[in-house]
Amino acid sequence: MEQPWLYKINEELDERNRKEKGVFEEIVRTTGRYQEQVQVLREQITQLNVRLESLRQENNELRSRAPSSADGSALELERKLYKLQEEHTELLKKKGEHAQQIIDLRNQHEAKDKELLSKESQLREQQYLIDTMSEELKKLREENQSLRASNQTMRDEHDALHMTYESLERRHHAMEKENIELVQSLFPLRACDCVLSAVSIPLDISGLFYEKGFIKLKAEHAQIMNEENEKFVQRKQKQMQKQLQDAAREEVTVALEEGPAPGAFSTLPNQLITKFDAHDGEVYAVQWSYSSKMLATGGADRKVKIWDFNGEFASLRCTLSGSNMAITSICMDTEDEAVLAANNDMSARVWTIHDQRLRQRISSAATLTRKFVSGILGVTLHQRKFCSAVKLLLSIFRVIGFMFSAVCVMTLSKSSMYVPTRFCRPSVMTISEWATILHERSLVRMAPASWSARLMVHCLFGAH
Repeated sequence: MEQPWLYKINEELDERNRKEKGVFEEIVRTTGRYQEQVQVLREQITQLNVRLESLRQENNELRSRAPSSADGSALELERKLYKLQEEHTELLKKKGEHAQQIIDLRNQHEAKDKELLSKESQLREQQYLIDTMSEELKKLREENQSLRASNQTMRDEHDALHMTYESLERRHHAMEKENIELVQSLFPLRACDCVLSAVSIPLDISGLFYEKGFIKLKAEHAQIMNEENEKFVQRKQKQMQKQLQDAAREEVTVALEEGPAPGAFSTLPNQLITKFDAHDGEVYAVQWSYSSKMLATGGADRKVKIWDFNGEFASLRCTLSGSNMAITSICMDTEDEAVLAANNDMSARVWTIHDQRLRQRISSAATLTRKFVSGILGVTLHQRKFCSAVKLLLSIFRVIGFMFSAVCVMTLSKSSMYVPTRFCRPSVMTISEWATILHERSLVRMAPASWSARLMVHCLFGAH
């Protein structure tokens, strides 16, 4: 398939040929016309010569036949002959002029032929140059494709190394935490060492006391944890039994005639509007915009795609890339300007739709990527990164972000990023129980859903 610049070069060459040949076309036509006129004049001269010879013969015959008294008619014939000779002379003169014009036009025609040959040779050189440049362009395109493939391979390797680095960093943090716990647990043993050294107990006996003390301390700690767990389980079982007994005692009567009419109804879908291939693989997340004009999808190909939906068909609007693993959840703002997506690499990313740019990447120790406006399940958070991410989310999404600690839930204010409200429920809600938080549009109440099969509604301003 030829390229547009080849068409442009061919058009310019055709235009140049038309300009250069147009000058000579009139000369060639004039030369042909003059040659036709010369041929006509030659025929006329031939006819006049034949007529002149016939007149001469006739004159000679008349002279021989006519008497001497007919001198007047002979003079008239001589005058006619003289006139014919003058005409013949003029015709010969015109013939010479026409012959000179033919010679000049022939010379011009030969010069133009030479110039045309030189132009054709230049045209062949330019065509050869175009072919050479086309070959070079083809080679450069192949090289560009190979470089793109190698660049994509390097990007994939970089993403894999980045994921490996993040996993190693998480392991490093876990080991640091375990080290701190071990150091804190060794404080009593150090006190025992000081006592043993003061009493001057031998080295082998002090080591034995050290080992026995450590084992005893660990056993006591494990026993305390087991007792607390047993008490918690018993308390849960008693509470459940009490609730079941209370529910069994109550008698519930339902009067269908006196009851109010149902205020809602449910239907099952019975017609497929449209079906299309959204991603190269599984589709894990789907989210409608607030205007219901756009649809955001995410899948195993690590991309977020924005679709325009007109009620019958869906057309691809843009593709947002930059995620390292599969997309698991998507959320869009109320003005259809930004998209928030979470994936399996324990991070979330924010894109703007109009310019398709990645604006922010949010990551922490461990992120639950099941639903947005949800908790972050780590015991500790990087405060600087989280605050900057929440500021960006507040400016784009106009929602309140929720930050979780080990045993409490905190809400962040828009203006000064302080913690005005804290919900502490250590006996009912722990960090492992939180799964999803829903909030009202007025941002007055929130309903967190937990893995303990409970739904609790909290007032943000009263902390109830």
